[in-house]
Amino acid sequence: MLKAHKIETNKSLQRKIIWLDLFVISLFFILVLRLWYLQVIKGQEYRIRSEHNRIRLREIPAYRGKIMDRNGIILVDNKPSYNLYLIPEEIKKVDDLLKKLSYMVKLDNIKEIKEKLLNIKKACAFKPICIKRGLSFDEVAKIETNKLLLQGVVIRVEGKRNYIYGKLASHILGYISWDRKGKAGIEYKWDKFLSGTPGGMQIEVDATGRIVRVISKRLPVAGDNVYLTIDKRLQQKAEQLLQGKSGAIVALNPKDGEVLAMASSPSFDPNRFVEGMDQKA
Repeated sequence: MLKAHKIETNKSLQRKIIWLDLFVISLFFILVLRLWYLQVIKGQEYRIRSEHNRIRLREIPAYRGKIMDRNGIILVDNKPSYNLYLIPEEIKKVDDLLKKLSYMVKLDNIKEIKEKLLNIKKACAFKPICIKRGLSFDEVAKIETNKLLLQGVVIRVEGKRNYIYGKLASHILGYISWDRKGKAGIEYKWDKFLSGTPGGMQIEVDATGRIVRVISKRLPVAGDNVYLTIDKRLQQKAEQLLQGKSGAIVALNPKDGEVLAMASSPSFDPNRFVEGMDQKA
């Protein structure tokens, strides 16, 4: 009796082991089948996705600080500018791309752009190169409409320096270069404070350069505003007195020596440097 019970127990255990083996084999078979499906059936699709979706590090420029007169009247601020960038590593045929762009955007230096793209170091190929600033709305619309045909082309909205009163106090204010660095006057002297701290973000983009998702982001810190001792109204009056003449006028506060106006003629419009400045400057 005891022997029969023992035999029955062994058979039950063997059946359980068989079922367990079958379960493991089935699980292994399903896993192999799934891997075959992903690599053979869906392999090309995923390979294309991996090639088209890329991780980029994009700098977010900080807005430059404003410059104001002693009464808080803004003399210099920023306005949005649509700037055209190319990412060398994503461009397959430089000539074809530049030809397509030339039908949509006026490019005066195509030869120089081509040379720069072809000679750029491999380590810097991921870094966007600005080829034109201040695109018109019509140009932006044409590029965005044909984005699928323009691989490696990116439009960024960035701050453009705006000297509100044109020539007013131009010798005092100075101007900035294409890379937003002060080159003369207050812009140069207080560049460290006006510049601010740029931010950045890590993004995933598709084949057209459109953002798929933002992985991480650090916001920029705008530059500090600078207040001058200059009085805008006195400055305007001094410059009016110098119209058509060569010379200079300086007005000081007799109590503390603060400069209230400092005009010089002939003068210039700093906005022309902003609009016409390129990377040769």
